[in-house]
Amino acid sequence: MGNLSSKRYLIKNSISTFFRVGVSSISTLLITPFIIKNIGLSLFGYISLTSFFVSYAGLFDIGISKALVFLLNEDNISEQNRSKYISTFYYINIIIISIIFSIGAIGIGFSFPILGSSIPPGSEYYLLMTIVSVLILCLSIFNMLQCAILEAYFKLEKANYGIMLKIMILNLLYLLNMIWYNNLSIYILSSLISVMIATCYYSIVIRRTIRINFVRICMADVKRIFKVSFSFAGVGIFSSLNSALPMLAVTYFTNGLANIAILNVVNRLSMSIVNLGGSLSRPFFALTKKNPDSIRNQWKKVLLVYSIGGGICILIVILFRNSINNYFFHESDLLSLLNYMLIIYVVAAVVYLIGQPVSMYLMGIGKAVTVTKIIACNSFIFLITYFILNQIFDNVLINLSIANILMALSYTISLIFNSIKR
Repeated sequence: MGNLSSKRYLIKNSISTFFRVGVSSISTLLITPFIIKNIGLSLFGYISLTSFFVSYAGLFDIGISKALVFLLNEDNISEQNRSKYISTFYYINIIIISIIFSIGAIGIGFSFPILGSSIPPGSEYYLLMTIVSVLILCLSIFNMLQCAILEAYFKLEKANYGIMLKIMILNLLYLLNMIWYNNLSIYILSSLISVMIATCYYSIVIRRTIRINFVRICMADVKRIFKVSFSFAGVGIFSSLNSALPMLAVTYFTNGLANIAILNVVNRLSMSIVNLGGSLSRPFFALTKKNPDSIRNQWKKVLLVYSIGGGICILIVILFRNSINNYFFHESDLLSLLNYMLIIYVVAAVVYLIGQPVSMYLMGIGKAVTVTKIIACNSFIFLITYFILNQIFDNVLINLSIANILMALSYTISLIFNSIKR
């Protein structure tokens, strides 16, 4: 892919990303306050807990998605080898999903507290939520593979539309349920239905736009794939872990659905920024593999744009923090806490945003191990900070926010230092 084609691909992906993030964020921001008002913070915590299992998919991908993009963009790769790699990736992905599904079934059978202390085995919604959460996790792992195939064939805008479709369907189901039934079980099932629709969409798009011939796999291909995927496994696992750590901490180490709900809303607001940056930066991985010198100059310009855009986002949040929190929560006694938490989370999101293109660039030039070490260190920084703060202060949510921003600063500064050092 030449310089001109690379620029066109980046522009095409940018347009679809802005469209996806814009439509998804607006629809979510419009409907969430009404759901909270109708069912309350605690019950919204049930919905938050189930829907968040989509984010855990990266913990079990073991680098498969990134390895697929990497291998399918090797120089002079034949269509026969592409088919062999894709077939092998599908088989490995199905085995991973089967293992997770089996573990989930065993956990349900032995009443293991999969959803943490807030929803113990035997509670009213334990069985429904656990089954839905496991299925969402399995389908999300499969969807990661399908999105990676689209990325490898430079059709990432179609993956963006799939994410947008999933969120729009989810919010539509929430709206219809809120109007007609306002039933918690339907809210919980809506997350599963939206992920299933996204799975069908990706499968149809791949079938119609990419020519894939499934062939018999051999152990040599499996070994080659695992050798490459393990170099990316740490990046995927620790990146997903870093994103999930605050929710995991609240889910498994505190007992409060209201805290889960608050964290989910604040996380959604800040993650709109991270998702935008992550989607805009994602093409840099495949493009860097093809043309590293040209892409190096482009991501430096992107960093400047991200810094300016991020600064504007922070300013908007600081100026309108009271209005934003009142819109979502209608809880005057929580306003001070929510203001601090929202500002800290948005600043952390902007810092993450700046590090995204640098991460993709470093992985594209073969420094995935370096990125893995940086992200792994950040996980320990978060855990140590959170543990120390919990010994000093009682406010779990503020402790999480401070630990999160320290992790973000460490992440981005380390990535930029390593890119300059090269």
